[in-house]
Amino acid sequence: MSNVLYSWIGAADIKLARAGQTGALAATLLDARLDLRGAVLLRDPKAGSDLFDAASLDAYVTWLRERAGVSVDCRDVPLDQPMHFGQIYAGVRKVLEETLTEETEPTFNLSSGTPAMTAVWILAGRGPHRARLTNSSVEAGVVEATVPFDVFTEFLPDALRASDRVLADLGAGRASGAFGDIVYRSKAMEALITRAGRVAEREVPVLIFGESGTGKELFARGMHDASPRAGKTLHLRNCGAIPKDLVESTLFGHMRGAFTGADKDHVGAFEAANGSTLFLDEIGELPLSAQSKLLRVLERGEVQPVGAQTTRRVDVRVVAATHRDLARMVADGTFREDLYYRLAVAILRIPALRERKADLQVMIDTLLEQINEKAAGRPGYQRRRLSNGARKKLTEHDWPGNVRELQNTLVRATIWSTGTTIEADDVELLSVPKASGDGILERPLGDGLQVKELVDDVRRHYLVRALRQTRGRKVEAGELIGIGRQSVTDWMRQLGIDSADAE
Repeated sequence: MSNVLYSWIGAADIKLARAGQTGALAATLLDARLDLRGAVLLRDPKAGSDLFDAASLDAYVTWLRERAGVSVDCRDVPLDQPMHFGQIYAGVRKVLEETLTEETEPTFNLSSGTPAMTAVWILAGRGPHRARLTNSSVEAGVVEATVPFDVFTEFLPDALRASDRVLADLGAGRASGAFGDIVYRSKAMEALITRAGRVAEREVPVLIFGESGTGKELFARGMHDASPRAGKTLHLRNCGAIPKDLVESTLFGHMRGAFTGADKDHVGAFEAANGSTLFLDEIGELPLSAQSKLLRVLERGEVQPVGAQTTRRVDVRVVAATHRDLARMVADGTFREDLYYRLAVAILRIPALRERKADLQVMIDTLLEQINEKAAGRPGYQRRRLSNGARKKLTEHDWPGNVRELQNTLVRATIWSTGTTIEADDVELLSVPKASGDGILERPLGDGLQVKELVDDVRRHYLVRALRQTRGRKVEAGELIGIGRQSVTDWMRQLGIDSADAE
């Protein structure tokens, strides 16, 4: 048996192909799970749009053949109107009679063309031909359509009333609504966006885990935009980018004269975000002293600026993110256990790009289109497209830098390419060697290496863990790491460890 795809060529398919993106028809033909060995496409040469002139239709079919690597047979079905049900039915029936054989297993694509075309495929597929029906949606990618018994009384009238715009959007590969900036096809991302949408409506803290470049901020923005606080400005702070001695002032504010250089009162991030959402990126970089004050804000809803004698009430929804393993940091004593559990009411784990290869094609197309649009106004710039070799090189890479690395690679490729087509040699992939051992004993010599700082980091790490485990009892802490009580006191002074770090 040979699996063959039958489909109309829709306006959305041609528009997306011109932009270098994958529409519903192409996505279906490229889906390896369907094991399609060929395609029979129906096209209306009488359509009044420039999308359907002979040159545009031929160009699209050529593009599809190159992408899919299978035979593509085109049949013209002239229509007086794209919604002319009788002509559509007659055309489909004629094409099926001419092309179907006993060895053919037909698959009908419901997502391309007009609603009337969709309705005819359903009639044919659940009538005399018993075909597999597929649907391509932004939520689920390419899936087999399940048609209920009462389809003729419920589905078809709705399909015929549906707008062309709704069907044109199918296959665009982009989430809708508040999460519209997230591009995906995979089931994993679909489930993750669904969870994010559910928790967005609640006021609980959210903790987002994910490697650098996976799009943690996009999820934070989506949850804010889907929340009751959407009318307010989302506030963002990268904890890893704040100087250690300014963390508390940045987050909680300070009073004039609180420290050298504090010549006026300063409103911190929590007060600035009052009534809204505060996204704390790289939460694992916060020092322990700031972690204890953050816990107070989450538990009591109040902040105390540096130098202030009183606290101030704030109403802030906190979304935090990190690429670190906070559970391991808790075990190591570098992240407060009580703060961890207070933040992790709702947890979202964003998979790395290498773990969701199903998203890669549509992400490549979307990012390249964005790059083309941004550069369109520059003198001499020509819209770029990917050759098959370049696309193969991109899809075979593991992308340790995730979406950020992919975007930068595409930008770099558009710079190196000299024509309108990006060739494989234009795609320069970066390789970052992985450190061996634990990363401390394998540092390169020179290049700013400071052994004393490394030793201090090790001493600080183990002493803080011991103090946390013994609740600040110096004698017991010293015994755990093999030093005396006086050494504990000396190390605390030398390394800047205070009593708050032992809480």
